[in-house]
Amino acid sequence: MILAGIVPRSLGANHYGDYSFLTNIFFQVINFLDMRASTCLYIKLSQNQRDLQIIKWYSLFNILIIVIIFLGTVCITSNQVLLNNLLPSQQVRFVYLAVIFTITIFIQQQLGKIMDSFGLTLFSESVNFFLRIFNVLLIITFFTFSKLDLSWYFYINIITSILFVVIILFYLNPISFWPITRLRIIIEYTKVFYHYCGPLVVFMVIGFFSEYIDRWILQKYGGSLQQGFYAFAFNLSNMSLLAVSSMFLLFTRELSVSVGKNDIDGVAKLFNTYVPILYVIVSFFSCFLFFQADNVIYIFAGKDYIGASLSLRILSMYPLVCTFSMMSGSVIYATDRTYVFRNLSFVFGPLGVLISVLLMSPIAGINLGAAGLGIKNVSVEFFGVVIILFLNSRYLPISFRKYFLHLICTPIICLACAGASSYFLTLGIFKHLGVLFCIVMAGTIYLFMFITLVYVYPNIVFQERYEIMDVVNAVRGKFESRGGGE
Repeated sequence: MILAGIVPRSLGANHYGDYSFLTNIFFQVINFLDMRASTCLYIKLSQNQRDLQIIKWYSLFNILIIVIIFLGTVCITSNQVLLNNLLPSQQVRFVYLAVIFTITIFIQQQLGKIMDSFGLTLFSESVNFFLRIFNVLLIITFFTFSKLDLSWYFYINIITSILFVVIILFYLNPISFWPITRLRIIIEYTKVFYHYCGPLVVFMVIGFFSEYIDRWILQKYGGSLQQGFYAFAFNLSNMSLLAVSSMFLLFTRELSVSVGKNDIDGVAKLFNTYVPILYVIVSFFSCFLFFQADNVIYIFAGKDYIGASLSLRILSMYPLVCTFSMMSGSVIYATDRTYVFRNLSFVFGPLGVLISVLLMSPIAGINLGAAGLGIKNVSVEFFGVVIILFLNSRYLPISFRKYFLHLICTPIICLACAGASSYFLTLGIFKHLGVLFCIVMAGTIYLFMFITLVYVYPNIVFQERYEIMDVVNAVRGKFESRGGGE
């Protein structure tokens, strides 16, 4: 949140857009080449923590990915025509910095997953926390002395990521990550990963090109300014996920353990316990952001980003569908039904590209820029979530109708409370008070209304009153047990 109020102001909308465009593209490239092998590693290692050979195989695979990315980048940057067409209006220096940054972040993420699979979440998150403080202090220092430009922002983030990688590697013993050299073991684990990731090849190919086309169209017709507006709105909206993001990997791990025991009822119990309450938490923050978009933009980035207002309102709904998508998707991954994503990609990939062209290009005369991309992402993700939820309800003993109503009704209730609290602050003397005061007062009223509503009607989160406290205590217990290495 601190960085959200510093970085956009310091870089400006155009350079912030360049940063978002380049890092998004290269993250998509890495994820495409990874083919969800990282997810396979996490799930298999969670099910069998003694299997260190799988880490060695994945290390060798990562080296191959890094080599491919650097060779591809050299080919693109050495040809100006190719650079201008694939990465419009981008400087070569920033391209290479983005490549190095995305690779270090990717390695950091995989090490974090390995720590989670070993039940060492508390240690890795503690290291990450202190390094984030170090990162923020560096950025504040450079910002204070007016030295924070795009280059230094890349340098600071790269240094922080490398420090995390070094600390975690030595904590886990670097020898565990030395690549396999025996051909028989390489072939054996290649078959394991191919069995898991094979159905995802088509899904990843379609997903990569649709994501790339989305950002390319926005860059081509909206330029770095619209790219900056979208990145700013997307990052702010995703703050709603901060309250629950640390639970996603733990949720996947617990699912994987239950699946490894063939305990389908246990999977359903985990889903019924955590998904509703996490969705309510995200809805609470997202719906408040919807009504306070202009005030939040003014506080975090100033009037230069007021053009991102519509995008922020639209994208404030994205964490809602994203929460269900991630939790339902975790069930798909944990149960090895990855063919579901492949089949859905045949429909939603081309459909998403078509919607992007209509909303962001001059072809249909709409040309909504960042707002158009927000509409596309929210709408496509919503329909995908509904279908995956339906498929999971056929696989697990859970009610599709119950969860569909929860998906729709929860944000309606939160929007009603957030709208009422925000409207109250526009009356009388309140509208003449400061922006920050209005947000705090509206948030306080909204929180009181929401807590009262949940207390009176606990079924909003599918729980009895005592069960809600049981979930809170269970979450606390999970973190404490992970810290003890259990």
